[in-house]
Amino acid sequence: MLTVGNWSFRVFSSAGWLRKSKDQALSPCRGPSVLIPDFSSRLLSAVLTVVLLGVAVVGGATVTAAHAVGSREIGPPDVYRLTQTLRDELELVRREMGKSLVPHPAGRVSRVAPREVYFQALTLFTKVNRLSFELMRETAPEFEPPTGEIRPAQVYAVVEKALEQLRRIKQKLGISEVAPEGPRNKDMTPADAFQSIVKANRQLNTMLTRRFDPSDVYQEVTRALSYTTSLRELLPQPRIPDEVPFERRKVPADVYRKLLENLEVVREILEKSGYYMMDFEPLETESITPSDVFDVASLLVAELVFLHSQAVGAASPRKAYHPGDKFPSHVYQRAGLLHAALSDLLVQVQRNPAWLKAGEGLR
Repeated sequence: MLTVGNWSFRVFSSAGWLRKSKDQALSPCRGPSVLIPDFSSRLLSAVLTVVLLGVAVVGGATVTAAHAVGSREIGPPDVYRLTQTLRDELELVRREMGKSLVPHPAGRVSRVAPREVYFQALTLFTKVNRLSFELMRETAPEFEPPTGEIRPAQVYAVVEKALEQLRRIKQKLGISEVAPEGPRNKDMTPADAFQSIVKANRQLNTMLTRRFDPSDVYQEVTRALSYTTSLRELLPQPRIPDEVPFERRKVPADVYRKLLENLEVVREILEKSGYYMMDFEPLETESITPSDVFDVASLLVAELVFLHSQAVGAASPRKAYHPGDKFPSHVYQRAGLLHAALSDLLVQVQRNPAWLKAGEGLR
């Protein structure tokens, strides 16, 4: 196997074939097989480098950009540029569908880590997949839960898959216009990429027939509760939270505020454990939609998945399934149960800040 830039080559005998295949995480472009005699791999590498550079020039901006990204470690500026391209392509689809342009009241964010951008990108991918199903009855395979430290390259891969699926939608709708890829701004940070994805998520939700609703938020809160339960099982005697009463006539803004309370408890747990989470300015509650609530729930899951990945001996969390129709009041009750469980975990963490590295936990 020989690698040149982003391309991998398999060399057979002198009478055999040299077959090339593109890294699927970087570009949908593919090339033909090439017949070539077997000779020194060093010379072969040099020749192929020249050939591929020529292909990049002839093949257009997509291949050139992928080759440029592949020649260095993918960073936040690359992720941001890709999200901007996706948003430009999304705008073409929005206009074709005759949907309204929605405002983007995204508050300021700072100290954003790749893990937090990753889970927003997963939400983006899920929404594009849902739009794809509604318009084409086709979806792309879901991503497996991440393991270990999340880096910008993983975020890039999720956004790229979302962009590939969005371009399939464009083709289905007969949209011939192509959004040009903008320049790479080296000053862009994870916070910029995070903001860009949140804006795309907000617009996407208005383009769906079945928009993200309280049922989707309920499932995401249940996922957060599942991770919390797994972490609490590391405690000597985890306390079973008291039953949370059901309160009628709650609205998305009520759930949003309740989830913000949960986030503050998670922030304390992270800080007591020697880590940090992003800072952000909450939205004005008058403009809150279920999609905005889902974004906060997704952020909760991102932080809890990170804690779970750092915990020695933590069991795998149970899978969260779609619960069927739910109202904001149901989600509010679920978020109250999560708050009780997180508060109990915080008490235990305050007693032993090194709990994540304590072998089998605090048992």
